[in-house]
Amino acid sequence: MAQIVETNCEDDDRDESDVDVAATPDLVTHVAVHKMTVHDGHRLGDALDDLAERSLTPAVMLGDSHYGSADNMALTRARDIALTAPMRPSKCASSCPR
Repeated sequence: MAQIVETNCEDDDRDESDVDVAATPDLVTHVAVHKMTVHDGHRLGDALDDLAERSLTPAVMLGDSHYGSADNMALTRARDIALTAPMRPSKCASSCPR
């Protein structure tokens, strides 16, 4: 399993007349490879620690549902990072009788 963090700047947000902004590339800022036995949603703290050590802490972080837990929301809030991720579905959502 690989966890990858990258920067992202929408092309629409760039002012092509501003050379510094127009030349800002999207970059991979963190890569970690782990065994498949640990859910990647539990690795967010490790990624944020790595980014902080290299002064790359994001102001906003987008993630998939693996990162949308209450624990990860609290973790990013404590670090002044706005995390946007869908909440993880209930374990019962697909297997419980209706």
